Amino acid sequence: MNKIVIIGRLTKDPELKATPSGKPVCNFPVADDRPFAENGQREADFHQIVAWGRTAEFISKYFCKGRWIYIVGRVQYRKWTDKNGGNRISAEVVADEVGFCGDRKQAMPEDEAEDEPPRRRASDFGDVEDDNHVPF
Repeated sequence: MNKIVIIGRLTKDPELKATPSGKPVCNFPVADDRPFAENGQREADFHQIVAWGRTAEFISKYFCKGRWIYIVGRVQYRKWTDKNGGNRISAEVVADEVGFCGDRKQAMPEDEAEDEPPRRRASDFGDVEDDNHVPF
């Protein structure tokens, strides 16, 4: 099984392109903090992400540098030859599923965040009687 889940921030704006056949493809890097600190300094891992089709279009429309994102996908390795004739291998994450993380206003484009209705708190809904009766 080849499955990876990443929650992190985009370190660059997504770059949307199209293949010669017209299929949308989006590339962008994501950084996530390691859960431990070495010598008191937190470190991050950087992942190169690629998304295809509607997922690529969605990312390019709603995400930009600095935004939180979650990605579910798979690791893919590509073999290629550099300009000096050397054989190289690179790894990238192919995004199958993506979504927003963090504060909703921070996860939305600025022009849409201003029109967001106020959030409701649990206390806004009043008290509920608890008669220890389960309705199912």
